[in-house]
Amino acid sequence: MSEATATGNLEATPLSQLLVYALDKRLTGSFIFQTPDRQKSALYCVDGAPANAKTAQPVIHLGRLLLELGKIDEGAYNQTLTRVAKERQLHGKLLIEVGALDQETLEAALSEQLLRQVVWMFSLGPKTGYAFYAGKNFLDRWGGGPVQVEPLALIWRGIRRYENVQRVDAALARLGPRPLKLHVGAQVARFQLSDMERAVVDLLRAKPQPLVDLLQSGVGEPIEVKRLIYALMITRHLDIGGVPLGTGAAGAARPPPPARGAPPPPARAAPPPPPPIAVSTREAEPALPSSPSVSAPLISSPIAALVGSSPVAAPPPSTRAVKPPSEPSHVLEFRRELAELSAKMPNQNYYEMLGVPIKSASAEISAAFFNLAKKWHPDRLGPEYGSVKDEAVKLFAKMTEAHQTLTDDEKRRNYDELVKDGGGTEAEQEEVNKIMNAVVAYQKATVYYRKGNLAEAEELAKQARDGDPGQSEYTALWVQCVSQRPERAAKGDYRDLIELMDEAVKKEPENERVRMARGELLKRAGKLDQAVADFRWVARYHPKNLEAAREVRLYTMRGGEPDKKSLASGKGKGKDDKGLLGKFFKR
Repeated sequence: MSEATATGNLEATPLSQLLVYALDKRLTGSFIFQTPDRQKSALYCVDGAPANAKTAQPVIHLGRLLLELGKIDEGAYNQTLTRVAKERQLHGKLLIEVGALDQETLEAALSEQLLRQVVWMFSLGPKTGYAFYAGKNFLDRWGGGPVQVEPLALIWRGIRRYENVQRVDAALARLGPRPLKLHVGAQVARFQLSDMERAVVDLLRAKPQPLVDLLQSGVGEPIEVKRLIYALMITRHLDIGGVPLGTGAAGAARPPPPARGAPPPPARAAPPPPPPIAVSTREAEPALPSSPSVSAPLISSPIAALVGSSPVAAPPPSTRAVKPPSEPSHVLEFRRELAELSAKMPNQNYYEMLGVPIKSASAEISAAFFNLAKKWHPDRLGPEYGSVKDEAVKLFAKMTEAHQTLTDDEKRRNYDELVKDGGGTEAEQEEVNKIMNAVVAYQKATVYYRKGNLAEAEELAKQARDGDPGQSEYTALWVQCVSQRPERAAKGDYRDLIELMDEAVKKEPENERVRMARGELLKRAGKLDQAVADFRWVARYHPKNLEAAREVRLYTMRGGEPDKKSLASGKGKGKDDKGLLGKFFKR
C-alpha cells in the first residue's frame, strides 16, 4: 500500500477542520480513521467534498432511512430486503426495479445517508488517529459509488451536534470585541440552517455586532449561536479575510461522479498536507503507518480490513418485518424525563429551571446546577443516547444560561426585576424575540423599499407583519409593496388592500406613515378625492413631509377642490407616532 500523504489525530486536528481543509484545497483522496480499540472508518472525498463513507458502526441502512423519510412503505421494504440478502444487490437498485422508488428520490436519500454517516464520524474520540491518501479511492467497491452532498451543510451539522465547546470558545475568543460581519460573498443558504439559525444570520446582516452583544440579544441559545459563528468563521463566511469556502467550483454542484470501479481521477499537483497535521506518528494513538512495513498497520492490503471482500454489505436476511432495535430501559426513562422537562421549561423562570428558591445564595445555585449537570450534561451521555443527544444539548444549554445569569450579580439584579413583573420565562423571551425580529425585518424592508427592490421588501414586510401583527406600520409597508405588483395594476382591484388600510388607520389615525400609505393606495385605485384627504392630513400635521404637500398641490392645480373642510378623520393634534415603532423610526 502507498504511503499516507499525512497523518495525525483528532485531538490535534478535529474532523471539522479536516473537512474545511479538504474543501479549501479541493483534495481528492481517502481519509482512514482508527480508534484506540482499532475500529476503522473511511471517508472518500472528491474535490474536497465527501462522496462516500464506511463507518465502523452502522449508522442507518438505506431502507430504514427511506422508511423514516416516508419514501417507501413497509411492504416494499420487506419485499426488497429479502432479495438484497439473497441476490447481493444494492437495495436502492432493487427498489427502483420494483417501481417503489425513482432515481431522483434515491439520490436524495443516498445524500442524506452519507451526510449522517459523516456526522457520525464527528463523534469519534480525540485519540482517534487518521491518515490521508491523496488520489486513492479505497471505497470504489463500497456501495453504489460516490454520492453528492452539500459540504457546508455537512460540516455545519457535524459542528452543531458534536463540536467541543471548549474548542469553540477558544476559537471565538480570538475574534475579540470586533463587530461580526458576514462576508460580502457569503452563501449562507448552503449551510441549510434552521429558522433560529437564519434569524442569527439575519440579525448580523441587519446590524454587525460583537459576539457578546449577539449572545445577549436573545436571538438564540448561546451555545447554538457560538457554534454557528464558529462554523461561519472557520469556513470564512464571516468577514475575517479570504474568500468564503464552498462558493466556487468545489462547493458548487459537481459533475457526475465516476462510475463505481472507475480509476481515481488523475492527480493534480500534490496538495500540501494540512498545516496542523503532525506527520510524526508519535502523536497519534494508535500509531498510524507511513508505510505498509510498520507494525499494526492501519490498513492491511487494499482496504480489505475495512470493508471486507464483498462489494456490498447487506443487512441480515429476514422474512418478516424488521423492527428497529429497541432502546434500553434507562434510555427510555431518560427520554421521558427529557420530554417532561423540555415541555415545562418555556414557562419556567431561571430559579424554577434550577429548582432553587428566589432568595438562594450563589453557592446554592451553583450546587443545584452542578447536581443537574451530573445527569444532563451532554458529554456524560454514552453512545446509546445518540437519539436524544440533540435535545439534551438544548436542555442543558438553557440550564447553563440560567446558572450564568443567576451567579452574576448584575445580571441577576436585572433578571430579578423581570421576575417581579411576572416575566423572565422563555415563553416571554420568545415573544420579545419575535417582536425584535419583526423590528429588524421592518427596518430591512424599509431599506429595500427605498431602493426599489419590492420583492425583497415585500417578503421582509410580511415577516415583520407576521411577527408582530399589531403594528399598523408593518401592514402599511406590506400593502405598499403588494399594491405595486404588475398583476394588481392589470386588474385594478385594490379593495382587499383598502380594507386592510382602513383598519390600520382606524387603529392608528394619527400615524403619519399609515395615513400616507393609505393615501398612496387610494390614489393608485383612482379614488383621488379620498386619497387627498389623507395627504392633506399629513401635510397639515407633518409639514416636513414634502411628498404629502406635493400631492395636495398637484390635486389643487388639476382642478381639485381646495381644502375648505375639516379633516376627514384624525382631528386631534398631530402626535408623534405611537408605541414602540415611534421610538425606533422617527423621521
